[in-house]
Amino acid sequence: MLRFIIILALLMSMGCSSNHVSDKLRSIAEEKGADMNFYHLYAQEKDIEKKVQYAEIFLSQINPDTDNPAIARMCDSI
Repeated sequence: MLRFIIILALLMSMGCSSNHVSDKLRSIAEEKGADMNFYHLYAQEKDIEKKVQYAEIFLSQINPDTDNPAIARMCDSI
């Protein structure tokens, strides 16, 4: 579980430019089943248990066979 949180934190901090972050978010949002409401709840949550719950809900709705490397790493970790 900790590895999953670390991977998500790294994904959130990747890239210095807002364009890079926007591109990554756009890529994630384009995944079939991606509910960005849960992704944003995850990103803004301070409580670690709630943060993990939001991440689990978000990931449970996405096809684990995706070719998106960010999503695939998240699914493998959880």
